[in-house]
Amino acid sequence: MPKLIGDKPLTASERAKRYYYKNAEAEKERSKLWRINNPEKAREHQRKSWHKNREKNLARQKLYQLNNLDKFSDYERTRRVRKLNNETYKISKKDMRRIKTSSCSSCGSKNLIQIDHIIPVSRGGSHGIGNLQPLCKSCNISKGARFIMEWRLSKKVEI
Repeated sequence: MPKLIGDKPLTASERAKRYYYKNAEAEKERSKLWRINNPEKAREHQRKSWHKNREKNLARQKLYQLNNLDKFSDYERTRRVRKLNNETYKISKKDMRRIKTSSCSSCGSKNLIQIDHIIPVSRGGSHGIGNLQPLCKSCNISKGARFIMEWRLSKKVEI
């Protein structure tokens, strides 16, 4: 006779959950060995699972970024700088907030402000308060990895 929850028989997934919780350590070890022995299948399974729950995962990432803004944003901004061995300086939260709440240096827009390096990091620029400026998203994308004057001159030629 199958085990019951109240008057209902257990479903296969409920039996599997109970088994997993009773044998948690052995199941974790079995899963770990499978991932080690089948890295391609494990990667594919993880990719499918992530895409299946895409909205939930993106919401979780966004929440993490908002809750750890100082740690996350500082690390992301300085990662390329460290990789290229450029100079990096600690920028205070007050200075970052001031830049983020300013209007775009180019067009004056207050929407979707991003922090831009005047001298691009990829071309030897440092990550310091003197090399940062506020640009709206569209201006920042169009500027790319050019120097500020190269970008401004190219905008005049296009117009």
